[in-house]
Amino acid sequence: MAPSRHRSLLVSLVALPLLGIAAGAAADTGAGHWIFDHPFFPHRARIGVQVQPMSPELRVHFHAPEDRGLLVNRVEAGRPAEAAGLSVGDVILTASGEPMRQPYDLVRAVGLVESGESIELVVLRGAKQKKIQVAPEGEATPWVDPQRLGAEWLERGRHHGGEELRRRLHDLEQRFEEFEREL
Repeated sequence: MAPSRHRSLLVSLVALPLLGIAAGAAADTGAGHWIFDHPFFPHRARIGVQVQPMSPELRVHFHAPEDRGLLVNRVEAGRPAEAAGLSVGDVILTASGEPMRQPYDLVRAVGLVESGESIELVVLRGAKQKKIQVAPEGEATPWVDPQRLGAEWLERGRHHGGEELRRRLHDLEQRFEEFEREL
C-alpha cells in the first residue's frame, strides 16, 4: 500500500470514531437539539428556548439597551419557557441578575440552576420590562462554570461517556479487522 493510502487510512480511522459519536448523538437527539443533549450530557438543565444576539437594528426595533439583550426566536412547545410565558420576540435582558449578551450567557445561567429551583429572567416585551420565573428541566451542569466543576460530576460523565466510547471502539476494531482481511 502506498504511503499516501496509509495516511488516508489512518486519518479515516481517527476521524471515524469522532464522526460516529457525533452522528449517534445527532440521531438520538432529534431535530432542534444540540450535541450536549446526548449521549454525554443527557440531563443538562434547559428551558426550551432558542436565542440570538441582537444587531443594532434589532435593538432599535425592540427598544433594547445597547449593552445587553438576547432575542428569543423560538420557544419549544411543552417546555419550561413556554409554561412560564416566554414568547418569540421577547428580549432577555438578565438571568439571575446577570446581563445577557451572548447565547452562551443564558446557557451558563440556566445550567447553574439546581434541580427544583427556578431562574428569574428580566425580559423586554413591547418596550416594557417583565420578570419571569422559569424552572429549568434537567440537572444543574457544572461544566458551564469551571469553578463549580466537581469530581463527582466528572466521574459520572466519564462513566456514562466511557461506556458509549468503549462500545463504539469495539465496533470500530471489528470493522478494522474485517477491512484488514479484505485487503
